[in-house]
Amino acid sequence: MNIVVIQFNYGFFNFKIFNDFLRKLFDLNIQVIIELHATKDPLTNHSKKLSFLEDNLRKCTRLVVHDLSDLNRLKSLSLIDNVVLDRKSTRLNSSHV
Repeated sequence: MNIVVIQFNYGFFNFKIFNDFLRKLFDLNIQVIIELHATKDPLTNHSKKLSFLEDNLRKCTRLVVHDLSDLNRLKSLSLIDNVVLDRKSTRLNSSHV
């Protein structure tokens, strides 16, 4: 196995376990692509903040986001070089305006 693709949503993961999982993947030299379906930290759960994952997110091959606000949130964490905007979802969202 060379690459793992992860669908990320806050409710799916215990962040400590997820961080450990990512670390093990990187230790095994496995590339990681994460599609982030949300980037806004929940106000009611302080154990789930993207900043807790920041070091491992930086090591990912790609972080895929769905809109500019997601892109800007990751940029505020200095996550820039490995972040891409999913243009297909952007077109879908704009067609519903």
